[in-house]
Amino acid sequence: MNSRAVLALAVAAATFLQGCGAGSMLPSTSTSSHVPARSVVLQAGWELAAGQFNGYEATFTGGTVSATVDVTVQWTYAANDVDVFVTTTTCTSDAFAAGGCSYVAKADGTATKPEHLSFALTASGTYRVYVANFGPGQESGTLEIGITQ
Repeated sequence: MNSRAVLALAVAAATFLQGCGAGSMLPSTSTSSHVPARSVVLQAGWELAAGQFNGYEATFTGGTVSATVDVTVQWTYAANDVDVFVTTTTCTSDAFAAGGCSYVAKADGTATKPEHLSFALTASGTYRVYVANFGPGQESGTLEIGITQ
């Protein structure tokens, strides 16, 4: 076989194989090398009587890649209504108690255990996370805040 025939045969075989799905075996040409990773920003235990709340401050750094913040609150007794709220740090404990704060995010289901929320981080900053026990009884549990970038 001469070199033209070999070249023509190679081109035909490559065209045929690509039409049969062999092209999917070629390496990816994607240039993105970012793999999302979750890191824990805060873990805390808490105890609250019915009608009490605790505020926790956490700083979330967004960076150049989009980020998602997730908050999970777990507690012992399903009969208690425990909720979680995220505010900016301009929301003081007194303002929160009076219902005078805007929420970045909240999880306030009455029959949900654990409470879980997530929100897109649009800017780096410090936020306040409130865990509230609406009772009917004393409660204890855990709070975990994570960020995925």
